Amino acid sequence: MSNIEFGSVYREKLSSWIHYIKIPSNHFNQNLLEFNKDELKELITILKKAEQEI
Repeated sequence: MSNIEFGSVYREKLSSWIHYIKIPSNHFNQNLLEFNKDELKELITILKKAEQEI
């Protein structure tokens, strides 16, 4: 509903996956937050904990 996008892209030059969250801030601008595998694991842990507390 809010057009938040989660995704991953493979960066061949780095030989690794880059994970991202794209958050629209207004009609013409978007914030792109990039994070690595360890940060992704931490995010998943936080989301699971939040789900349990709901």
